[in-house]
Amino acid sequence: MSLFPMDRLSDAASDHALRSPLLDSLTDAQRAAVCHIEGPLLILAGPGSGKTRVVTHRVAWMLASGIPARQILALTFTNKAADEMRGRLERLAPRQAVWMGTFHRFCARMLRSYAELVGLRENFSIYDTDDSRKILQIALDEEGIDLTHTSPDAIAQAISWAKNNLVTADRYEPRRGHAIGGIVEKVYPTYQKLMLRSSAVDFDDLLVHVAILLKENPEVRRQLDERYRYIMVDEYQDTNLAQYTIVRALSIDHPNLAVTGDPDQSIYGWRGANLSNILEFEKDYPKVKVVRLEQNYRSTKSILHIADQLIRHNIRRKEKDLFTDNPQGNRVRLATFPTQRDEAETIAEEIAHEVRTGKRRPRDFAIFYRTNALSRQIEHALREQVIPYQIVNGLEFYQRKEIKDVLAYLQLVNNPRSDAALLRIINTPTRGIGKSTIAKIQEVARDRAIPLLDAARMAGTISGLAKKSAVAVAKFVAMLDLIGTKATAPVEELVGYVLTETGYREVLENSEAEEDHERLANLEELLTAASEFDLRNPGGAGLEQFLEDSSLVADTDAFESDSDKVTMMTLHAAKGLEFPAVYIVACEEGLLPHERSRRDEEKLEEERRLLFVGITRAMQDLTLTWAQYRMFRGQQAPAVASSFLMELPRHEMELIGGNMGRGSAPRYLAWDEESQLSPEDDDLEFPPREQDALIDAPMYDDVNQLEPEEMQTRKAKESKTFSSGIVTAADLLAGKSPSGGISPYAFKHGMMVQHPEYGPGQIVALSGNGAKRVANVRFMEGGEERKFVIVHSKLTPLTE
Repeated sequence: MSLFPMDRLSDAASDHALRSPLLDSLTDAQRAAVCHIEGPLLILAGPGSGKTRVVTHRVAWMLASGIPARQILALTFTNKAADEMRGRLERLAPRQAVWMGTFHRFCARMLRSYAELVGLRENFSIYDTDDSRKILQIALDEEGIDLTHTSPDAIAQAISWAKNNLVTADRYEPRRGHAIGGIVEKVYPTYQKLMLRSSAVDFDDLLVHVAILLKENPEVRRQLDERYRYIMVDEYQDTNLAQYTIVRALSIDHPNLAVTGDPDQSIYGWRGANLSNILEFEKDYPKVKVVRLEQNYRSTKSILHIADQLIRHNIRRKEKDLFTDNPQGNRVRLATFPTQRDEAETIAEEIAHEVRTGKRRPRDFAIFYRTNALSRQIEHALREQVIPYQIVNGLEFYQRKEIKDVLAYLQLVNNPRSDAALLRIINTPTRGIGKSTIAKIQEVARDRAIPLLDAARMAGTISGLAKKSAVAVAKFVAMLDLIGTKATAPVEELVGYVLTETGYREVLENSEAEEDHERLANLEELLTAASEFDLRNPGGAGLEQFLEDSSLVADTDAFESDSDKVTMMTLHAAKGLEFPAVYIVACEEGLLPHERSRRDEEKLEEERRLLFVGITRAMQDLTLTWAQYRMFRGQQAPAVASSFLMELPRHEMELIGGNMGRGSAPRYLAWDEESQLSPEDDDLEFPPREQDALIDAPMYDDVNQLEPEEMQTRKAKESKTFSSGIVTAADLLAGKSPSGGISPYAFKHGMMVQHPEYGPGQIVALSGNGAKRVANVRFMEGGEERKFVIVHSKLTPLTE
């Protein structure tokens, strides 16, 4: 069957095509997207609208139409999404070698072929965050920069921002009002120089190098454009400038670019995603065909309606009329709790009740939160109920110390120029090479502009280096050379060789510490992973590919969908998943939306999109929760219900709150009917008795130990100390305090402050709550440390 756009087919051919089995299960909208092959295509896909089905059927349709698999490129954002698409395509069109993968994997593949054009070697290393930070610290040391008012992480984020916006080191200029810009201007070029000297890239470099490669090498761009004539990009709303540039460059001669996405699900602006890429797609491609997938197959009508009402408060979006043929389902629940402990225990008890009565399995439940710091109390509650759970976005397997140690050895074997790898393992396990010895090796490497391993080979001639230390370094180098002789062996064999020759396994086996036994078990798992890799690559894809695979593992790749456990994860990690029952906890001002978004409308809209994503993961049941008091970052404070909750049609929801007892059954007690709000009530956001309990309550050091009745009694007693006016939780978040000054919660650990008598200083500790909150400040002059009750002090924050 030859390829023609549907609108060019004869009536007979068109009728034959539309009767294809590939199209039988598709709706009219899905069929329109699948059958549009030639020319640009924008698929606006609402949540749960069958986007993956459309993408895979479209690829299968192209293959059935005679397009060679080698001309099709499908780019995603997660390995899990790519694996899902690959599996579905295999069922639709078996044994077709279409390249499907993440942007980062595609760029790594391109750089292996064109490394020299960007100053790299073919065997370059991919550094994770830890390794990148090591090189950044070396760059800071070389520039003689001692960070006092900022952190290496802040510098790294600024460099990442520059790269995502294609601002190279030689073109970087500090942004006006950006306090650390001057530091970045100095250290960014040095950091990049060291990365190139190590023949290494960070995650941002993978994209930037390819974007620049395509821009500066027209012939290479033309060859790749010719090779990949049909490009599909999933989750296009999450692309940054570098990814946008790559896709545009590959779609000039053959503009057969199909992108799928949803502006309402763009939640990665903080890492460079540019919403304008999808909002302005029609400007880039005026002849684009736009298809809207608006039917939701995942959620009940109740859940979808709540989500739709929320997202309509955003301005930067493309209108869609979401609908579903699913049942109405249970009402969405909005639950209020006295404390976060009540919140966690009630959720755990309800899940346990559902599981023990056979209504659901643990895998049916997901608990989402804005930040990982909110997981601890819920973990404890689930353990108390003996409910199995998994945390996605926690410590990943490939980020464990023992795994990273062994991978560093492998990395140095593959790329002897990798300074970060050498620094990690030169004295791991301990072999008598101390910090002063390493410093002398680094000095030689810096003076001669050579990799650290080359400098280590010169240990016997380094001035001032003790003979014992020189011998230890020489033995280390000899050991690496010996391991290097196995570089072409199967990866499992090589890993085993590293464990033996380095003595790593022996050290762990001889240890009596339980944690070392766990590390040994993890290394056994690494051997299993290496064995599986060898099995998948019988032709010997080799060490380089194994290292690349382990470097590009994403957070959500740790999610075990087949495991019978409750899933706990951040809202960001929940993207692309679905669960029968979902809890979204801590829907409170300062958390969701995050405090950083309060004065930025674009960030506020992104926070709203984040909640929209969380809501639309739910299939049958959804519960949103908030606590009147929450312990966060070591401090107990009153909380204010999220402003997003006020945007929901609460008259259509099940409002739950009040006095939660401590029974084995769920402790939900619904508000009585007369206390519920009518839809037109604009003054009260919650029933009066609940709102009064929130805004009149002072902050207590031991509020977690109080029952609700005790809280009310103590509140009434202590509130008298504020005489004419009680400061509400909303006031505190707005920056007010009992004395009329700045809220004690505006002060953070490590913050620089100013005192009229003692001058500038830094907060080194915080304690207490509310009017009793205390700050320990170390002043710049003389290093003197003083303690202040914040509301009675004259401290003011020093902002950048």
